Amino acid sequence: MKVGSVCSGIGGLELGLNMIADTDLQWVSETDATASKILDKHFNVPNLGDLTEIQDPPKVDLVVGGFPCQPVSIAGERKGIEDERWLIADICELAQRAGAKWLLLENVRGLLSANNGDALARVCSEMAHRGFVRWEWRTLYAGEVGAPHRRDRWFCVATNTNGKGLEGHRKEHELEPCVEEKEATWGRYDGAIRRWEAILGRPAPVPAINWKMNPAFIEWMMGFPEGWVTGNDLPYRGMLRCMGNAVVPLQAAYAYAELFGRLND
Repeated sequence: MKVGSVCSGIGGLELGLNMIADTDLQWVSETDATASKILDKHFNVPNLGDLTEIQDPPKVDLVVGGFPCQPVSIAGERKGIEDERWLIADICELAQRAGAKWLLLENVRGLLSANNGDALARVCSEMAHRGFVRWEWRTLYAGEVGAPHRRDRWFCVATNTNGKGLEGHRKEHELEPCVEEKEATWGRYDGAIRRWEAILGRPAPVPAINWKMNPAFIEWMMGFPEGWVTGNDLPYRGMLRCMGNAVVPLQAAYAYAELFGRLND
């Protein structure tokens, strides 16, 4: 499946999608300089820049994107649909112009209550307006796939087809952690840390270096491959910002696999 990515960040959704389906990323759309460097190193595909200025997007089968959460996050002012970063209409239009049959979205749980429900209604309206008339969504904590933190997120899969068309693209993906007995060193968090170590297949880095948060530990907490962010000689604050805005790839894989299944039933 040919994939286009908007609001791409550091590629968490794309990594998650590739865990469950055979995908071929064609292009990304990202304006953050630090995130763009990470995308370029690992994906090496064209970055189309500001999605609102893309005139003729290359054709793809699927568009995936975590549209900006700041307008609806409980940590912000929650202007929602009145926020200039409210880009859902632009994303749906771009997906339609790219000829996508599938649209995969992600945001924070706050989307469900922002503007007294009007924000979510606008998402549904824009999807339908652009032909994506069948959709399924769910919320999922990162901890539900074994990560040692909450990170509650909303995931949606929408399509303009009858829900079929994934045959031959699906991958089998199961969570089968093998927890090893180790000496407890993380206090009351030891069980959560050991579980994630077993799922990722690598030990947790030290959480801090010289009294500063260790970016490698955040990278591990998010479930990205080792060195995905930290191996790029990037500014400290830029790495933390990008990972703070990112999605746990395994969380996205689990959510999207279930939603694809619902639409195929």
